[in-house]
Amino acid sequence: MQKQELIPIGVLAKITNVHIQSLRYYDKIGILKPAYIDPESRYRYYALSQIRVVEAIQYCAELDIPLKNFNQYFSDSGDAIDYAALIDHGRRAAHAKIEAIKNKMRHFDAIEQDMLRAKQCREDRIVSAFLPEKIYYLLPYRGTQTEPAFRNIVIRLLNEVYAKGYKTGYDISLIARYQGNRAEQYVGTDILTGTEALRESKKYPLRSRRQSILLKTQPKRYLCRAGAI
Repeated sequence: MQKQELIPIGVLAKITNVHIQSLRYYDKIGILKPAYIDPESRYRYYALSQIRVVEAIQYCAELDIPLKNFNQYFSDSGDAIDYAALIDHGRRAAHAKIEAIKNKMRHFDAIEQDMLRAKQCREDRIVSAFLPEKIYYLLPYRGTQTEPAFRNIVIRLLNEVYAKGYKTGYDISLIARYQGNRAEQYVGTDILTGTEALRESKKYPLRSRRQSILLKTQPKRYLCRAGAI
């Protein structure tokens, strides 16, 4: 291929809206080699067909496909992009992103509801509120939220939760668990569903007042008292 049939790197950058430094980086990692490099000026030139390669690289970047893996989407002959494989990967990556965004939106909605409930509790002291099904990580605690010990138990609670790899919601509360006429009090935080908490919840039977437990609440109305943080 003659040099006059090629396009300079600057022109390719304008056509594809990709910075020259990025094109040089693609060359460096071996996913977009110039068709010709001037031996004197070291200026890079590309074939027209490589415009599509740049577009495919951008597609990978947008879908968070590691650029170092880009070469696996070339055909066996190495002269064409396997768009079917690339699109399939892109579709699966897009669905995963959409699901992750939905999970974040559900998390934001839950936080908003918890904040509104906490605000209402501060204003009305005791309110009736509908709470969705939640998983709580609980530690036994006999005191109140105004005691210095409460800060220490909350720190211990969060340390244990993070150490187990759980993701917490917004709710940190005192929770009373009634068994017959006996009430046992805990401090707890909600664990986001979608983690291992749902599968692990059945592995934490209550055997001792000193033991941490995972508790699943039922979706219904509860009486909420002021003081939840």
